[in-house]
Amino acid sequence: MRTNTAVVGCPPIDLNSATVVFTGRVTAVGFEGRTATVAVGRVYRGGPVSAHVEVKGTRAVANGIFSAIDRTYTMGTEYVFAPLYGSNPHFEETICSATQPRAALTDGVAPPGGGEAPMAGGVPTHAHGSPLPVVIGAGGAVGLMVVLVLGTRWLRRRPAPAADAP
Repeated sequence: MRTNTAVVGCPPIDLNSATVVFTGRVTAVGFEGRTATVAVGRVYRGGPVSAHVEVKGTRAVANGIFSAIDRTYTMGTEYVFAPLYGSNPHFEETICSATQPRAALTDGVAPPGGGEAPMAGGVPTHAHGSPLPVVIGAGGAVGLMVVLVLGTRWLRRRPAPAADAP
């Protein structure tokens, strides 16, 4: 079962020969659809794989860089993933991988019994991006409010400057 990637010069990789294969539904997307948070359903090969993983459909290391071999994901779609790079719970791939939407044809690569359940844990299930900027931003806002309140109180308690007598 080969994906049509000959146009971009990808090596022949199919689901039957992929090292890591698992099914999962995309629960969040980021980076213009090039990064997916995935709720893993079953692990066919190459486990253990966590219940929630991140799959990047690009090898770009900086946002805003796009290439002809970037893969995009659709929110809510169930895929059979065959990432080329990375390790649990952070995987990477391009359109050169054998990843494809799950269908009757892709179910043929499932091992007897339908594969293994994913292990607990993995990446956070919220939308992509670290919550750190939000935490830092909230902390900065609180800090600014404290400075303003204390500064205002200090100005009110300061004695008025003495008027110069003629």
